[in-house]
Amino acid sequence: MSTEAGDQGEASRKEYTRLEARAIRERWPMSAEVRVKVLKRLCKIVDDDAWDEDDWNKPGNREVISAARALISADKLNLEQAKFEHATQPPETPDGDYDLDLSQENDPAQQADRPPA
Repeated sequence: MSTEAGDQGEASRKEYTRLEARAIRERWPMSAEVRVKVLKRLCKIVDDDAWDEDDWNKPGNREVISAARALISADKLNLEQAKFEHATQPPETPDGDYDLDLSQENDPAQQADRPPA
């Protein structure tokens, strides 16, 4: 394979890596299967042991950095999602049930209408 063809393959892979990073960062909709494939590919780019020293297709520093940033961004988004889900769930009681207080006792409007005890 000529050097020119190798450069074109490397350039298109770099563009693809950037596009994947953007898709993760901007939360483009994708199936779980596609998401796993993208993350595995980015992990391989970052993993220096996955490439032979003489491999002409070995990613350069910029591509490795781009892939690492995409993985960090994905991790950040996962943490934000977990934090959001945790904040929107009702608190659990020690016995594992959710503590749902559906009474009107804590409603200030209801308390104003009640006579003092």
